Amino acid sequence: MKTLYLMRHAKSDWSLSGGSDHDRVLTARGEADAGKMSLYLQQTDIRPDVVLCSSAKRTCQTLSLMDAAGFKHGDTSIVDTLYLASPTVLSSLIRSQSDAVRSLLVIAHNPGLHELAVALAHGGATTDLQTLNRKYPAGSMAELAFDTTSWANFDAHRGHLQRFIRPKALLDRQ
Repeated sequence: MKTLYLMRHAKSDWSLSGGSDHDRVLTARGEADAGKMSLYLQQTDIRPDVVLCSSAKRTCQTLSLMDAAGFKHGDTSIVDTLYLASPTVLSSLIRSQSDAVRSLLVIAHNPGLHELAVALAHGGATTDLQTLNRKYPAGSMAELAFDTTSWANFDAHRGHLQRFIRPKALLDRQ
């Protein structure tokens, strides 16, 4: 069994003029959402063996804030090719992971992340599937389980959507 977590970076700031898209930072809401997601991951004992994070400032900042709030995980790699990656590129990076890795968190961007999650989710709670199909808000994370022992062919198996977590839903519960 393999578990894949696909997380979109938290809410970023579009108001900075003159900067590159790669260098956009999080808004105050995005910073708060990263902390909320970290707390949720701790409370549900989600501890990925490996984290692959896009090199964009907003994805690195999301992970850094989650770490600062106590999120525990294994090795982290900052990966340039995750920046605005297509589903094909995302799948290729996932397939390249060692079979010793049981759980993997990928922190990246839409639309590729959303497209990949929708393509992989073939079962799960109806409400989560419907929400996932509609949109993939900033800071959201899909958890998908695959009945396989190898990342090399994870996408040949039907992924089961364990949960789709949105920061707004976490805020609404408090």
